[in-house]
Amino acid sequence: MARKVILPCKWWCAAIAALLLSGGVCPPALGQMPQSPNREPAQPATQEIASQQQAASPPEAELQTGITLSRSGRFSEAIPHFLAARGHVSDEYAAEFNLALCYVGVSEFPKAISILEILRKGSHEGASVENLLSQAYEGNDQPKEAFQAFQKAAALTPKDEKLYLLVEAAFMEKQDYGQGLRVLEAGIRNLPDSARLHYELAYGLWDLEEPGMAKPEFERAAALAQHSVIGYLAAAQESFMLGDLTQAAKIARAGILEGFADYKVLCLLGDALTATAQVAAHRSSLRQSKPSRNPSPRVPTLPARKLL
Repeated sequence: MARKVILPCKWWCAAIAALLLSGGVCPPALGQMPQSPNREPAQPATQEIASQQQAASPPEAELQTGITLSRSGRFSEAIPHFLAARGHVSDEYAAEFNLALCYVGVSEFPKAISILEILRKGSHEGASVENLLSQAYEGNDQPKEAFQAFQKAAALTPKDEKLYLLVEAAFMEKQDYGQGLRVLEAGIRNLPDSARLHYELAYGLWDLEEPGMAKPEFERAAALAQHSVIGYLAAAQESFMLGDLTQAAKIARAGILEGFADYKVLCLLGDALTATAQVAAHRSSLRQSKPSRNPSPRVPTLPARKLL
């Protein structure tokens, strides 16, 4: 059962912006959800770039411009700025790591791997490097190395929920569901109360056509995150999976009425209503053709969109 992704760009490609390093410091800077690379940049970002270029030396300005562009998801535009900054800034690690991050963002995985392996061998081995290296290895069809890098990252930061979500998304992007589920299971062992991880595990099991195993994970996610977007999504997805389209639509509507009119909930409601209409049309067709001899059709378990 294939997932349908409705985000404007790959989920992991967007989320890795949170790993960005600000020049002059080593801890990850607060990331922003990037825009689609095809969109025009927001005016505040343009003003920020201009201000940075005026306030810093040329190489330092290149580094800060690259960081600003990367935070907006404009990885391809940021790469030339990081290249210009390499070897000429006080924080070489930030320039190198952020360049590798951008290469992952534009799917140039071999270039990212070469940079990250050098960082790993130097004095900058850490969870962020292993996290990004795991994603790059998987994108480059090196699943064994990807999982080993993930294990190193998890050993260093076992309570980092984003680590598990990012690496799982990289595996799922390559349809490596088995490894993706192993990542989520490891995350749940360390973060048993993460509704997001339980939700992702449930959806992964559903992908593998294991509804019996997925059902308690959806229930756990819904119980952990009541009255939230993910809580309503988990409950509605469970009903959808079980073929109870009316209940799925009811739950989605309840979430919307409570103020969670998130596009993910709206899309799930649309899926449920569309499937309900298809079932009704099929039943009507059967009644018109052989009303007394045809059994009621099975409710189709249409694949729902991958929402998170």
